Amino acid sequence: MAKSKQQKSFFSFFSIFRSQKARRDEGKFDDILKAYRVYPSDQDGVRWVADPAIDRKASSYISSITTMWSHDLDITK
Repeated sequence: MAKSKQQKSFFSFFSIFRSQKARRDEGKFDDILKAYRVYPSDQDGVRWVADPAIDRKASSYISSITTMWSHDLDITK
């Protein structure tokens, strides 16, 4: 048997683990990808526009909830 004259790096030994990991990850993509049919709904093609006052309503709601929480947590009662 002829002896190989090419010197290999110490880290080339660990490349066997890398190659197995790559092959194992290829199957994960197939498991994640699922084929299903998307059925059209009655609302397809209808353009929905947000309420122009949504920011005002949201800030009003947030302030009312915050006020309610602060009154419930008030220790000086």
